[in-house]
Amino acid sequence: MARTGGRTCSAARLLLVLGTLVAITSTSRLSPLELVTSVPSFAYVLVVQLAGIAAVVRALAPEKRVLHVYGLYLAGHGPWLAALLGVCAVYIFATDPARVLLTTAPFVALVTAGWGGVLTYACFRRVVGLTRRRAWAGLGLFYLVMTTCVLAYFVVAGQLLPILPSEGAP
Repeated sequence: MARTGGRTCSAARLLLVLGTLVAITSTSRLSPLELVTSVPSFAYVLVVQLAGIAAVVRALAPEKRVLHVYGLYLAGHGPWLAALLGVCAVYIFATDPARVLLTTAPFVALVTAGWGGVLTYACFRRVVGLTRRRAWAGLGLFYLVMTTCVLAYFVVAGQLLPILPSEGAP
């Protein structure tokens, strides 16, 4: 495998699963047109994750290669891939997918976020070689950068501010 092959494969797999989720949840089937148009629209997810990894590596382990750490971080997306494919399965097989997802989504999201956090911490601890304290700091920095990037994206896209309550509104 080429040096960047694993990173490319993991990134493509994540985009394919996100595109599949959008295609199935918007059409209740795997529509090729929906898949082709939705896959590239989620490329920002990879950019945001790369920004988070780059911030941690540059701040806490500047001697490490950002793309190497990023490639190994992408390999830890198993919990999210499983959760997203589970949502797709609910849409395909459940008679009332909305009811099933409303009752299970909070639990699945918490477990998946926790499992993903553990894997990200492990990446910082073992791959980057940080001490426990610095790995926790890296985890906090990673999620701070990602959250800031996502919020900024939705503010710039004009999607966030209109749904926030304004001062003096009933």
